[in-house]
Amino acid sequence: MFKTQNIYQNDEKWSNTKLGDSSETIGGWGGLLTSITMMLNGIGYNETPETVNEKLKKAGGFLRALPIPSVLPYVWPNCVYQDMQRCESSHVPITQIDAAVAAGKPVILEVDSKEQKGIQTHFVLVKEKRGDDYVLYDPCKYDDDGPDKEVLLSARYKYNGAKLESEISAVLWFDFCSATLTEPRKVAKIPVPSDKYRLYVAEDNLVLRADPSFDGYPWKRMVAGTELVCLESKATVKTRLGVNSQWIRVQDPNGDQGYVAAKYVTSSLTLPSRKKWCLKKVAVENPRFETWDHDGTVMQDHKLVKSFNTLPRNTVVNVLRPNEIINGDSYSLVTYQETYYDSGVKNWVTTRVTGLVKDADLDDYHEHENEEFQKFVVDIPHATKKSTDAQQYMTIIDEGNDEFKARYNMCGELSVAFIVQKNIDTVLAEWKGNSPGIYNSMVGKGVDEPLGRSQMEDILKVQGIDFERYKDEMGNKISLAVAADPRCASEKWQEKLKTHYFITNLRIDTNTGDLIQAHSAEQRNHWVVVDKSTRNGSRVELYNPFPNKREEYTFGEFYKSVGGDPNTGWWIKREANPTFASEKENIADGRLKQGFETPKFAVMIDNPTPDLTDAEQYIKVEGLKKTNLCGEFSVSFILSQSMNKTLLDWMENQGGLKRQGQQPAGLRPQPRKLLWSCPLASFRQIQGGLPMHPDFQTIRFCYLFS
Repeated sequence: MFKTQNIYQNDEKWSNTKLGDSSETIGGWGGLLTSITMMLNGIGYNETPETVNEKLKKAGGFLRALPIPSVLPYVWPNCVYQDMQRCESSHVPITQIDAAVAAGKPVILEVDSKEQKGIQTHFVLVKEKRGDDYVLYDPCKYDDDGPDKEVLLSARYKYNGAKLESEISAVLWFDFCSATLTEPRKVAKIPVPSDKYRLYVAEDNLVLRADPSFDGYPWKRMVAGTELVCLESKATVKTRLGVNSQWIRVQDPNGDQGYVAAKYVTSSLTLPSRKKWCLKKVAVENPRFETWDHDGTVMQDHKLVKSFNTLPRNTVVNVLRPNEIINGDSYSLVTYQETYYDSGVKNWVTTRVTGLVKDADLDDYHEHENEEFQKFVVDIPHATKKSTDAQQYMTIIDEGNDEFKARYNMCGELSVAFIVQKNIDTVLAEWKGNSPGIYNSMVGKGVDEPLGRSQMEDILKVQGIDFERYKDEMGNKISLAVAADPRCASEKWQEKLKTHYFITNLRIDTNTGDLIQAHSAEQRNHWVVVDKSTRNGSRVELYNPFPNKREEYTFGEFYKSVGGDPNTGWWIKREANPTFASEKENIADGRLKQGFETPKFAVMIDNPTPDLTDAEQYIKVEGLKKTNLCGEFSVSFILSQSMNKTLLDWMENQGGLKRQGQQPAGLRPQPRKLLWSCPLASFRQIQGGLPMHPDFQTIRFCYLFS
């Protein structure tokens, strides 16, 4: 039996309170929130739906009106959230629910609350098993409900057969660290040492406790990467790091002090290795922000000068917690960090945003794959020079590459250049030489017209490309999408793409080049080349001339931008066209002739680390491993000298300036003040293994080595 007291969401004390970040109310939609409140009170807390609502909002624990169960342990550390198990189309784990309830563990169930088609979601907390039914703490109070009335699940929620197996649609599993919570003993705060030794939380859910014991009162839980300041001597603590049954006294970023298990902290911050990249511009739900200045000091209540509520396409994020199922959708808790110049404080700052992103908008990140999507594909020798122009904007040789006579509608010509693997000037020259009339009507003599069907076929013929129309003379075609699901490519279309490119016309945003929905054929404004279908037809990789890059989209996005099955398009067989087949042979020959060369390192390193798996830039300084020396390596490369000499020169010059009382000439007033007030600050960064901030890099190196 799980013991707590009934609380009702429709109690007039809070029924009209807005729920989470939505316009809904606790009375109308607060079943899960109120069930959570009863569960928390059963494991030692004293809450109301109103207080839980406010605390979760502050912690970023809502997805609009939906509480996020995985956030609960970070607000109420005695609570352990284990999982949410959907049961609409699978077996309901009755045996496991029975065992949990018998052990006094909290279990929350999702049930159907109304006799309508589909599930009208409601949540209840299980009290105990009674025969073949469950006695409930129901957060929705009916007219005759009271403290002594027993509510049975299948008696009240009986719209799908009145059996547990058919009425339960999801199970939320919880546990607790301690069955009872006693008030923690009062401990006076101690001052933070002047020589701060920073530690970092190595795993999610690390508990900050009042005493150095697993029985110590749990003040809070912390996520991986949280920065802590050690309150003990560095020499003593270093021997305990990563060791079982050892404790370290620390202070967290909010100034709260306590003890953490030494096994789960580290002296070096390493972001999670679970990287994803954004398939498109994505919204960050319930974002939380942390900002710190160039010397690592947290800037409380800092007003951001740029928005992190959305992240651009191709942004690489780190996944803290994957596969958070919220109302049937899968989300990941991610973090993204960026250093930038803040015009408000007139200095460099770093902001970290943490929030929820839909898993459907993320893809696995692999270095080589992402680099492939970052490279410009077709050689455009005479692209326009304006940095804000699309990559497909260019000038042409016919008019002396006059910037005032640029061509903007070049997506068709670039698509052909992508397939034949030639630079665009060559493709245009061959088109002009073999079909001057059509060339001049579209590109030459000051004309800048988008290519239609007949012009596309003309330039394909000039290149000697055999093509197959998407729709033949009889109207036959291979449908793009599965008939029942426009989010997935048809098997026949996927199979054809294995041996052919597919050129088609679709709609893009003419400011960004991103694919957007076309509601009619007239809205299609851009030629692209589809290269691959991946993830069982749920993704496509294509060449987009606007950014002149390969891009990846969900098939649903691609299908919407085409506006359904296209009227115009061509299949072009891979490797069948001698133009690029022979070029590939030449490339292969070149590789064979060149052979394998031993890599040559550009900067001499006197003291590399012994681990062969380390990056080449990892070296030892004063016996300690340093990993963030990319700035120093860059200067060594320019000066054509070893890293050891660069570091020694740097230290000696800084020390010499301090002894002589000299100030570097030619520095701007604000950086000079910063430099002179702490002339060895940047070398201390090296000693601590910290990356250099841009102000230190440019000022010091420009002065010392100019």
